[in-house]
Amino acid sequence: MGRHRRQISHALFGMMLALWGAAGGCRTTQADRGEAPPTPPAAFAADCGDFRLAVEAAWSARMRSDWAALFAFLDPDVRRDATAEEYAAWAEQREPFVVHSFLIDSVEVSDGLGWAFVTSRTTLRRLPAEPVVSQRVEKWRCRDGCWALVPPELLGTLPAPPSQRDRAAEPRLAERFLAAWNARRVRSADALRGFLDPEDDAAAAAELIAMQDRRLEHLRCDVLWTEAIGQRGRVRARLVVQAADPAINEGKPATTEMTERWIRRGDEWYCDIVNRDESARR
Repeated sequence: MGRHRRQISHALFGMMLALWGAAGGCRTTQADRGEAPPTPPAAFAADCGDFRLAVEAAWSARMRSDWAALFAFLDPDVRRDATAEEYAAWAEQREPFVVHSFLIDSVEVSDGLGWAFVTSRTTLRRLPAEPVVSQRVEKWRCRDGCWALVPPELLGTLPAPPSQRDRAAEPRLAERFLAAWNARRVRSADALRGFLDPEDDAAAAAELIAMQDRRLEHLRCDVLWTEAIGQRGRVRARLVVQAADPAINEGKPATTEMTERWIRRGDEWYCDIVNRDESARR
């Protein structure tokens, strides 16, 4: 039991550190800089043109080693840091793979996001050998009216393709997440207990969360996406919080995003405070 309590405390510490860092001024938000907040995926412009054509053009550019053409499909945030010529010069020396052929097996589009299932034959540029056949799922998103490849560091912030998810279960997952957030907003440990995984000692976890939440004011929560695969779920949300102590960060609200893991027990979803798959690997 002691080890289990430590796992709960460790998991909650990571969760609260992200929120406390935002509220405590460790992270500068768009609002602090006078900028508009980022747009949720569901609100991205739906008209970015034919997704398959964009994927086809990007892979054709890869196969021709036309890096200036591929540059147009990089995320706008990435393109701001270089010119097409600079990227082409970098890729000419650093791009590790040579694409010999490719096949777009299928594509999926949902809420301004795109997933491309691609089979390709590639070799390492510096180690010529027989081409290796591999399959991948590329994540894209609609940015500024154009389809763009998702930067590697953001891949984990987007859900799996719709075909791999239990879409019918996701509305209930979102509903449970928002209800749990509301319990935290009003600082009700009794209400929150009903949303925590019973196998994680929900009573103890609820008390710990309620105790830590006394330092925060939860002002707003927007669900960006939900993902249900088998008995596992994830929810990505944008949270607006502020420190309860007005002396911290001048009492200003702060915006942060986080992904929370949930688990289905029977027919209901619960917040997965201790992820046993990860705990088993430690």
